Amino acid sequence: MMHPRRRARQRGNAMIEAGLIIFVMMAMFMAIIDYSIAFFIQATFRHAAREGTRFAITNRTIGGGCHVDSIKSVVRQNAMGFLRTTDLQKIKVQYFNPATQQAIVNAGANNGGNIVMVTISPCELQNGSDCFTWNWVAPFMRQDTPMRVRARSADVMEAPQLGVLPCV
Repeated sequence: MMHPRRRARQRGNAMIEAGLIIFVMMAMFMAIIDYSIAFFIQATFRHAAREGTRFAITNRTIGGGCHVDSIKSVVRQNAMGFLRTTDLQKIKVQYFNPATQQAIVNAGANNGGNIVMVTISPCELQNGSDCFTWNWVAPFMRQDTPMRVRARSADVMEAPQLGVLPCV
């Protein structure tokens, strides 16, 4: 049997120990959730870029619009809400000549045999204003700089149906 004085001195120890353990456990859970969301966004953007490329190689358009606008729309639809309509400048569509690997910017860039590359969040500007960033929920034991999320996909264009190219 424990002496009554000893029991009185240990009365608050369980509460203090529980508080310390709960703090550490919450930090671990927040870090797990934080990393999981960041990986989910990265995987979602990769999927959206691949779907945009798959759509691009078929030379289809949405609602009679031009090719690049239709590709950006498909990418945004597959980004699961992480890209808003105002974020379309973060999606870049480029066409390349397969023989020279030089970018093609004129009409006919979406011709069959050319390479199309869809990039989400190209981060080309010095200040990074084009980047999609993920701000960490719990910058615990790491830098608090936001993670830059990028994705890229490329494929070879198919010949257009009926030989008619949509506008670029």
